[in-house]
Amino acid sequence: MGTLPLVILNVTVARTYVFSVLLTIFYTVISFFIIPLYPVVPKIVYQIVPITTTTFWTAGILGKIGKVNLELYGAELRDAIPSTLNMCIYMAIVGTVSAIVMVKLYERWEN
Repeated sequence: MGTLPLVILNVTVARTYVFSVLLTIFYTVISFFIIPLYPVVPKIVYQIVPITTTTFWTAGILGKIGKVNLELYGAELRDAIPSTLNMCIYMAIVGTVSAIVMVKLYERWEN
């Protein structure tokens, strides 16, 4: 789910395989690079980028089952961990919007 916005970008702008691969690598590196920059980057960025949202949610789940010590995280970072309900709603919205946009783009190309 975290790469659906990237799929839309690839469908709309990528004309070559090399560009698609470079775009995918760039998106993934940037998404994972901003996670440790939590004190510097505004919280809204973490709520928009799917990879960071799923990473924080996974950390929260691992903390609940005792695999990760959430006390090592700062208070602000612990507050950024979304609940499972929030994550389900977020992924449903991202998935629905991405699917609609992709269908519309393919319909436009077929005509």
